[in-house]
Amino acid sequence: YYLTVNTSEYYKHILLTVDERHSSSGGDYPRWTSIGEIRYFGTREQGASTLHNGELALTRNLTVPRIGPALDADDTPRRDRLVVEYNTFENPTENGVVKDTSGRGLDGFMYGAYYDATEKALRFDGSDDYARSGILSNMSGDKAVSYSIWIKVDIVTATMIVSLGEAGVYDTSETGGIWMSNGGILHNTVFSNGVQLSDAITTGTWYHIVATKIPGGSGTGTQTLYVNGVKPSQSDWGTAGTSLSLNDPVITLGASPTLSQHFNGSISNFKLYDVALTADEVKRLYDMGRFGNVIAKPLYITAPLHAPGSIIQLQYTESNTKQTISATSIQAIPSLTINFTPKFSNSKLLLKAIVSCNASYVSGFGFIKDGTTVYSGNDSQTNGADGTIMTFYDGYNVSDRMYPVAVEYMIYPGTTNTMTLSPAAAKNWSSTAYDLIINERSNDDMRSLSTFTVYEIAQ
Repeated sequence: YYLTVNTSEYYKHILLTVDERHSSSGGDYPRWTSIGEIRYFGTREQGASTLHNGELALTRNLTVPRIGPALDADDTPRRDRLVVEYNTFENPTENGVVKDTSGRGLDGFMYGAYYDATEKALRFDGSDDYARSGILSNMSGDKAVSYSIWIKVDIVTATMIVSLGEAGVYDTSETGGIWMSNGGILHNTVFSNGVQLSDAITTGTWYHIVATKIPGGSGTGTQTLYVNGVKPSQSDWGTAGTSLSLNDPVITLGASPTLSQHFNGSISNFKLYDVALTADEVKRLYDMGRFGNVIAKPLYITAPLHAPGSIIQLQYTESNTKQTISATSIQAIPSLTINFTPKFSNSKLLLKAIVSCNASYVSGFGFIKDGTTVYSGNDSQTNGADGTIMTFYDGYNVSDRMYPVAVEYMIYPGTTNTMTLSPAAAKNWSSTAYDLIINERSNDDMRSLSTFTVYEIAQ
């Protein structure tokens, strides 16, 4: 039931009351009355704006025709002439409504249809599914119009894919849209007139379809069909000359206006224009692809952004306590040990240590990872030992001195598993055990500080 309140006055309250119930003979069960799917169309009353920090004076009328994405937010042609847009690149549905992304707020109510996240499309099962907008108040009369839509048909059957007309009305000149008849024939319609393409549609394939019409009678002189960006050869269909005469039209997707026919398949990225698109504009829509119409959004980075060569993380440890090591093999320095977990498996690790020490028979310093030498002294040498830093070759006459040894080395762990890293010392070629005193001279209590740092560097 449609109730029209044609008045220039504003209403604060509208009261709907049930005066009587529908009676029925037979049976003792009660009868109910329900009111549902109430929709209001009109203009919300706007009170005067108040500015607390000054006064706003307007010498011209302020007109806001649309609230939505910027007209150059993407490559969509003629965004300023979009009436309805259902962008399915991301889920546009919420609480049974498909959101209009044109900026005009003409959301569609879904009945049985649903959003398929895998296909990024609206799904229709061919029985009783459809989606329908509110009344398009600016589309009455004989209007220029363009429909742009992506479809994939599961079952070819006679049905309107898109219909523009008054809900529940399918009559001469009062309905336009895209109709598919048996055999996959495609029609750009004004009721049962317009233009057609034979053998245009098969099952299981995505098609981009654009149908345009300029004011005036139906037929090839005013109507055009495009499939996948091109205009195939098409012919008149029905009685040429019928003009559109729309009255309070709505957009219905997936069904005829009277809901007597239903589409079986998927619909994606529907657009309705109040202008006839040119061939170049149609081609641009097709070239954008089914997922091409993505409104530009701010860039949000939820994790650190690392360029090659930048430091991702570092760990540091230090020790100023005395520690003595006496050994005949490569030994880690326990007080300078770090358990390190790389964030990325392809990172480089820069190991840097400064060891303040007093030593004899120590030939070099390096590093040990998980108990295995990364680079350090080599006991097999006959005339000395390898090390990242060579030092204290003979090791004599150093008992009263303390030396700072700086050592660094780059490794490529190739994993994000936690590893144990530490600086290490190695003896020279002699069989004599080396003696290493960390952070103190051998003959007094003079102390120093030793440090170890691990840097993770982005590749």
